[in-house]
Amino acid sequence: MKQASRLLFRAIVLKRRILSFLSLLLLCGYAHAVAISDIYDVEVPVSGQDPKERAEAVEKGAGMVMDRVAGNSGWRNVLDTAVLAEQAPRLLEEYSYGYAVVDSGSGPRRLLVLKAHYSAQGFENLLSQYKVPVWGRNRPQVLVWMAVEGDRGREILGEGASHHLVAAVKYSGQRWGVPLLLPLMDLQDASSLNTSDLWGFFAEPVEASSTRYSHDSILMVRAYPRSGRWSGLWQLRVSGQKIAEESVEADTVSAMADKMMESVALSLAHKYAVNLGADAQGDEVTVEVSNVTDFRAYADILKYMRQLAPVKKAEPVYVGEDIVRFQLKLNGYPEQLAEHLALQPRLRPELGPSTQEEVGRRLYYSWAGDR
Repeated sequence: MKQASRLLFRAIVLKRRILSFLSLLLLCGYAHAVAISDIYDVEVPVSGQDPKERAEAVEKGAGMVMDRVAGNSGWRNVLDTAVLAEQAPRLLEEYSYGYAVVDSGSGPRRLLVLKAHYSAQGFENLLSQYKVPVWGRNRPQVLVWMAVEGDRGREILGEGASHHLVAAVKYSGQRWGVPLLLPLMDLQDASSLNTSDLWGFFAEPVEASSTRYSHDSILMVRAYPRSGRWSGLWQLRVSGQKIAEESVEADTVSAMADKMMESVALSLAHKYAVNLGADAQGDEVTVEVSNVTDFRAYADILKYMRQLAPVKKAEPVYVGEDIVRFQLKLNGYPEQLAEHLALQPRLRPELGPSTQEEVGRRLYYSWAGDR
């Protein structure tokens, strides 16, 4: 009886994963991921170049990088900050001093900063050791629609708006490693979306107005001051589905924006971060790629696959006239691989002749190059 129950449970799990993967495959269209080149670079404000203060800034900067790479501050519950303090000097690759204009929502300020660059491999090794998932450089582009209530009533804030909330959200997005895009709010946007629809989080008109922009997800925000504090509500949508929604409140607009962007980063990291540990229980899949017409395309595909965060190992197992099959050892599940592939349109998903047993284990794509 117990054996039969286990087999039934495995069958249910497999069926759900098959259905989930098929749904994901059909939803994966052309995406617009952003490769964050400076994810391991931070600028830490300092008052001078004293060695003691420099050591403190290096430690603080390492914590800021860890927030970005993990996608949230929850790593502090697993990895003791004393360990990071000890490792920070070893993780640092280079530093310099300079001046930077910082605007976190309270107005621009010119500050002396320590510019620090840390080791990507060092952070990945440290997070892997403590089994903290790593969120890679390729991250989804988030289109932000913000409505704010003020003395002039409610208005939608676009890229050129001078409201402090715009600067605060941009600053916090950069801090948490979330690529943000704000609408232009030109005549086309103003005529296609009214403030009441955004304030009420009516998804259909917001998504319709978003089609002109290159994005992977949509963040809807409404915010308003109350009794000297700021309150708001945000909703994150991916592929037409709501994946997170939370209210937020803080003393300042900057603090509210930072709370919101940390939660947004956490929601996206849950979707895209992978466990790189040696004992991570990953799957093996076969990926068949068509339209491989020359050796350069073959080499580009192999290099591209090996750079994907969910891929632990990628090896070619068959080469045909214009088809190549690759065997991939994953850090996670095939669904997560498909999500990462969907962030860039270099490989276009196709429905191949897989049997029911092969669905999710054999994937079919067509090479589109760097278009």
